[in-house]
Amino acid sequence: MRIVINDANILMDLADLDMLDLPSSLEYEYHTTDFVIAEVATRLEKWEKK
Repeated sequence: MRIVINDANILMDLADLDMLDLPSSLEYEYHTTDFVIAEVATRLEKWEKK
């Protein structure tokens, strides 16, 4: 099954809960846009600096 993530908030909520690795443990194929990836990467960088 494919899951498309087109809203970065879903991934950011998982990151805030330290659960970003959870989706990779499920047997789904995830797709998203470059914009979502960039937004999450920026958020993670800021989060790691705290």
